[in-house]
Amino acid sequence: MCIGEDFTPMADFPSAQMANLSFENKWILSKLSYTVDKVNKHLEAYEFGSLANTIHNFWIHELCDVYLEAIKPVFAQKIAD
Repeated sequence: MCIGEDFTPMADFPSAQMANLSFENKWILSKLSYTVDKVNKHLEAYEFGSLANTIHNFWIHELCDVYLEAIKPVFAQKIAD
């Protein structure tokens, strides 16, 4: 609802725009980068249980428990406007 129907993700995120991101956005991107690295290592080693656990931990503990809670005020403001 807040993102909009015309949203299209960027193929490459320019590093110059990183400076303009909020702390929360920088934080989740760093956690995502770390998770992707771990998932790739687990995939190369055929460690599928560890791979699934890594994705699950990111989804629940980083994205849902921390990030979504941190950005709720941003969405609440957009809805109010």
